[in-house]
Amino acid sequence: MVVIGQMMVRGEGSTLNRKNVRQICGKPMIYWTLKHALDAGFMDDVFVFTEDEEVAQVTESLGCSVVERPKEMLYYNGGFSTPSEWGELLKCKIEEKIKAPADIIVGLNCNVCLIKGETLRRMYVKLMEDELAGAIYPVVEVEPHLYMENPVTRYLFPVWDDPGLDRQKFPKLFRKIGVPISHRPRIRKGHCARHLYHEIPFEESLDVHCEEDLFLAETFLSRQMEIDKSAGIVV
Repeated sequence: MVVIGQMMVRGEGSTLNRKNVRQICGKPMIYWTLKHALDAGFMDDVFVFTEDEEVAQVTESLGCSVVERPKEMLYYNGGFSTPSEWGELLKCKIEEKIKAPADIIVGLNCNVCLIKGETLRRMYVKLMEDELAGAIYPVVEVEPHLYMENPVTRYLFPVWDDPGLDRQKFPKLFRKIGVPISHRPRIRKGHCARHLYHEIPFEESLDVHCEEDLFLAETFLSRQMEIDKSAGIVV
């Protein structure tokens, strides 16, 4: 069984310029995403689809594989293509390298740089133990007071509301994090629409899109590194 991690990483970024190589605790952000994936210990290889030389250097320095991304696929180089086209090209390139289709694919997300290797490993074990599930996603609990905005009137109305219910009896709501682990043979058989979900701490769910998110990521990571150091864990 072939188990791989894969990630698409643009050099410029769509929300914050050069985000993936911005420093967090002295290392580029992309370094932490890859390090945590490697710490999980169950992937045969991790592939990064990028056009950026600096991202490629960090990837190779950790022993991961670079899949060259055509620059004409990126809008800021004057080109355009769809995510499905990106995915299909990446799939073909990876299969050329490993000489076979991957069985398990970990869909890493460059913006979610704090999800731990141990979390990914637990998700993998959970998926493998369930013979019918096609994929597993990390989720994080969110506050139940959610509102939607009417696009015409700009008024807010509640997604869920029960004024007479005690707060302790509110339903638990979750946000799905875009770091799935997929079991491709099961999905190809077409009989496993069911997905599993694995709850993770808020810190690991951080999706970096702005300067404030970078500050939070550094704060959370620094705190975890201090905890690991106290426990005698080498970071």
